[in-house]
Amino acid sequence: MITGLARERERWTEDRINLLDKYDKLVGDCLTSSAFLSYAGPFDFFFRKRMIEETWRQDVVKRGLPYSEDFTI
Repeated sequence: MITGLARERERWTEDRINLLDKYDKLVGDCLTSSAFLSYAGPFDFFFRKRMIEETWRQDVVKRGLPYSEDFTI
């Protein structure tokens, strides 16, 4: 039982680190998501993808906001 709990502590510590990293990137991810919901509705998939990757993401990067590299809508 003690060994099992020691492994859980390692897993919880790793989960905490991952959650803190996601928390830091929440600003850029929320900004991109809200822009998508506000402006992208009438456009097709390819135009939406281009807006996210070429316009909004570049703006997030330019402003130095943290974001998730693997973020998808």
